[in-house]
Amino acid sequence: MDDSLEIVEKVYLHIDRDCYYAGDDIWFKAYLIDASDRVLSNHSNNLHVELISPTSKIIYSHIIRLDEGLGNGDFWLPENLKSGRYRLRAYTNYMRNFDDQLFFNKDITIINSSDKIEVFSDSVKYIKNKLEIAFFPEGGSLVDYVSSIVAFKAVNALGEGCEISGEVYSSTGKLVTTFKSTHLGMGTFSLNPVPGLNYYIIARNLNGDEVKSEIPKSFSTGFALNISRNDSNDLAVTIRTNMKTLPQIPDHDLTLTISARNISYKAAVLRMNSLSKRYIFPTEDIPEGIAALTLSGPDKLPLCERLVYIRKNEDYRVNIETNKTIYKQRDSVSLKISLSENSGIAQEAYLSLSATEKISSNSSSKFRSTISSWFLLESDVRGPVEDPSYYFDPSNSNRFENLDLLLLTQGWRDFEWKYKNLNFPPETGFTISGRIRKTFANVPLENSKVIIALLRNENSIICTLPTDSSGI
Repeated sequence: MDDSLEIVEKVYLHIDRDCYYAGDDIWFKAYLIDASDRVLSNHSNNLHVELISPTSKIIYSHIIRLDEGLGNGDFWLPENLKSGRYRLRAYTNYMRNFDDQLFFNKDITIINSSDKIEVFSDSVKYIKNKLEIAFFPEGGSLVDYVSSIVAFKAVNALGEGCEISGEVYSSTGKLVTTFKSTHLGMGTFSLNPVPGLNYYIIARNLNGDEVKSEIPKSFSTGFALNISRNDSNDLAVTIRTNMKTLPQIPDHDLTLTISARNISYKAAVLRMNSLSKRYIFPTEDIPEGIAALTLSGPDKLPLCERLVYIRKNEDYRVNIETNKTIYKQRDSVSLKISLSENSGIAQEAYLSLSATEKISSNSSSKFRSTISSWFLLESDVRGPVEDPSYYFDPSNSNRFENLDLLLLTQGWRDFEWKYKNLNFPPETGFTISGRIRKTFANVPLENSKVIIALLRNENSIICTLPTDSSGI
């Protein structure tokens, strides 16, 4: 593979607002960074920007030029566009080597005042309350007789997190534990699975809707990975297994690796000589952001993986002062921008600002997507993140605990090889079979001798085999 594929690019589009009218212009500034150090990158010079319709059709496509990781552009929204939720997508050609999770995506609202009132009323449909719950064993999967953390996420019919509470039962009907979500429908409970038993939950939301859901089955052998933090903010990693697994790895080393954005920062070799082993991973040399802790076996096959957020406590406050509180149309805007005292960083930055009417901003969420939430979080996990900038607001005292919940659920990892059955085993040779009968009668020849020869230039094989009572 080309060495350049080690680079991971990320892109962010800063647009002037979230809500537009047909016939408006969308103005944007683009930032392309190298994900390893989050510094502007000149790795790619072209950026593809697309507008995608509510029916997932690309209705606008444009290539803009990037200079040292920066670019800007605009495009006009045709006056015949229908009202609805559209999507902006941006990516470089190089990003197509990887999963499209790295593509920048942002929803915007477009309103066409000429649409009939029915267009808006038809788009508002009654949705019956619906509750769905998914389970995510920490590190990947459950293992018999190994106590593990199971994270869960509950969503309603709109895909939004909803608060729930409930109980965990075994297949014998015995109550195992109770649980309650703590943030946007997410929470955890502990489970020590017993072989031969299945487990399920009965949960209720605040409206009283009830659902029964099965918990994933446990494996007879394997490992469980648990991550916590000590007082120094280092990662405390606990690896657990059971008595059936331990004999399979005598005198064999396991490898624990921490990596981020295609870069491996540290690795530790561990010898599993008991059912539980604890290891402390210092994080001072690992950059802020999401990192993956991976446990691999002696054959380098990955066994468990867990995403964590490396935090550096480097929150800085940017102060912005305007010269007015109310502006007329096309008034000039003068701003004074400063950092908090003793910030300890260079007084240089690349900025993009937008001034727009308050009505043009989507205020449905207090914690909207930002450039920091996109680069540090949203681009590294699956699916849309609800209230993404919540996790980067220092005023939210539980933000790191809740961010860990998000990584336990939407950042959950497991490995496909665990779930594959080998329907076609490896072949070590081939079989020759047949039956010997008399020439003019369908009567087997018993105790006859058959000579079989495999003739090759070298290592020819010749053997004599007797037939049984069936002539085989």
